[in-house]
Amino acid sequence: MINLALLAALIAVESEGNPGAVGDNGLAFGILQLHSAYVQDAAEWAGEDWTHEDAFDPEKAVEIFAAYVERYCGDSRLPKGMSREEFIARTHNGGPRGAYKDSTLPYWEKVKKEFDN
Repeated sequence: MINLALLAALIAVESEGNPGAVGDNGLAFGILQLHSAYVQDAAEWAGEDWTHEDAFDPEKAVEIFAAYVERYCGDSRLPKGMSREEFIARTHNGGPRGAYKDSTLPYWEKVKKEFDN
């Protein structure tokens, strides 16, 4: 089950809720700023035929995000001492091992600020 407050915080940080947002020099699409490889990875896991352009559809973007989280953020993978919300946010930002990368800490701080409001 996705924490809706965390999802709202991620959307606020990523796109301010703009479904037509394009970022990262044209590589990230939609409310969650999904990259093509992220979509492909989630589609493979979920057995869906999502394309990168599906990231522009907010409903599909959330489905893609949920599949990605299911694939990489299971309880057995949760790093000791890290909240589930931080784990999900940093994985979303940095890929399957993103929670272990120092480079995702500033991203988590932005999300946490939104999440705590």
